[in-house]
Amino acid sequence: MEFLTHFSTQKDPQSIIGELLKKTTRSYDLAVLFYANHDVGSMNKFISSLVNSFGIKNLIGCTACGVIGDSVEYEKGPSLSMALLKTPHVKISTFAL
Repeated sequence: MEFLTHFSTQKDPQSIIGELLKKTTRSYDLAVLFYANHDVGSMNKFISSLVNSFGIKNLIGCTACGVIGDSVEYEKGPSLSMALLKTPHVKISTFAL
């Protein structure tokens, strides 16, 4: 299994795609996403871009009051913490709550 983690305090979620593209252009089977203080409409566009840019097959995530990244908890301002995983030979089934 391979994985990539990323943390960002970018206000514009689309800028986060640019940050990720500097790290990788691979496709991933699963994205785990936690985000705080972002506009919901812009996050919907971000998620769509994330799935399309990295071929993500499954996504789980939630909003939060703050997220942890770089060994610090960020509560004031936008922040996003994520893990992208490549899981060969593993079947993943997601569902909505």
